Amino acid sequence: MSSETKQLKKPFPIQHCPDDILRLILDKHVLTKHRFEDFYSFIATIRLSHVCRRWRAVAISTPSLWRRITLNIRARSEEKNKALAEMFVSRVKHVPADICLMVHGHELGDDRRAAIETLQAPYIRHIVSVPSIETLTLLLCQITHRSGAVVYGGALLENMDIFPDIEVEHLSIDCMRTYTEPVNPFIARSLPMRKLSLWSVYFGLKLDSTLYLALKKLVEVKFRQVEQLPLLAFLRMAPTIQRLKLESCSITDAPNHGRHALELPSLRSLYIAHTNFPWESIQCPYLTQVHLSFSKDTIDCWQFLQRTPSITDIYELHMHDPRNYIRLANSTSRITSLDARAPQELLSLLANSQEFGLSEPAFPKLTRLIVWFDNGDFPLSVLETFVRARCLPSDHPQSTMDNRITDPLKAFTIAIQPHYVKGQWKVFLDAYFTRTTHQSYPNTRYHFKVMADVLAWRT
Repeated sequence: MSSETKQLKKPFPIQHCPDDILRLILDKHVLTKHRFEDFYSFIATIRLSHVCRRWRAVAISTPSLWRRITLNIRARSEEKNKALAEMFVSRVKHVPADICLMVHGHELGDDRRAAIETLQAPYIRHIVSVPSIETLTLLLCQITHRSGAVVYGGALLENMDIFPDIEVEHLSIDCMRTYTEPVNPFIARSLPMRKLSLWSVYFGLKLDSTLYLALKKLVEVKFRQVEQLPLLAFLRMAPTIQRLKLESCSITDAPNHGRHALELPSLRSLYIAHTNFPWESIQCPYLTQVHLSFSKDTIDCWQFLQRTPSITDIYELHMHDPRNYIRLANSTSRITSLDARAPQELLSLLANSQEFGLSEPAFPKLTRLIVWFDNGDFPLSVLETFVRARCLPSDHPQSTMDNRITDPLKAFTIAIQPHYVKGQWKVFLDAYFTRTTHQSYPNTRYHFKVMADVLAWRT
């Protein structure tokens, strides 16, 4: 080459970028929180590591990029999965791993022996040999397929030797209602965990005699569409539970009929939706948060709220009988956060409790409120009266706040569909509210980002 052509090329911008910045870029654009995209994020990490030597060096030296992996366990994929497992184990280091094992019944083949060999492949045991596991998820898909029902039936979980020799922070099982065998014997084989999530499974009426060993450190439980659940027996084995969420579960416990109630002193948060929960059979002296979603009011739930004065936050409250709001206000004054449907009676009760026969203000300690307007028939005058009574400070010229109420609401959020925001409603809302598109209230089910309009009280 001549001296004229011997010119140094300018380095690419990436060469000037510190490793920490590159790691932030990878963390931001590769990792994902969505379970079914974990496999693709792992593949994206591998592909990025082959772009150039600099990316590869940074990617390999950043264990957090490799902490999530989803392996699709199927026949004739052993070599590919073995290679992925080797790469995962070598690069995740001591970062707590998030491992998902997905099993499709129709992809295991029709031969029973071959299916069991696939489930017992050495790479499965190898991938759970990492030093630390944060979440271990098992997805069972289409197990009622012809091959699954005939060839191995209820032996699928029993043939998976996946439990590591270390404690898993979070064990998650999702059977998509295709696996009808009890899962509690499988859970009993695990070392003590802190979180347990079950979705679309049969828990089993007969509990394994060693199940309590796996549950003795349990802090958080999330069950959705769990059948054959002897809840009280389960709770007795897990005395340290702090957060319990049950959604569309079938509980098999018989009515209490005056027997001694089970006390749960560690429970702080309770989420019950469309589940025949045994309210009369439990006591929660330190419970602070309750999430409720029912198709009808139940006297047992109402009595539970009355006898649990420690509750301060109630979410998703939908009293079908408006008089129950009055009963709730008459039984407790400690509620600070309320997330509820907005019948006219609720806001009228909060604005002027004397009209409902109460001698004291309703919920005088309330600081946060979110309401959902289902239709456009709600009288604007009721909302105006409420705003003057509970949202404006006492020194405001339009305030009508009771002097027995110390402070106005700190946060008042309205979820309302956009086609109702017109005319006098629009004038009033524009005067007192500001639009927001983010979820401004904790633990609520209203996904404001996908809803058309949300108006939040300007504080």
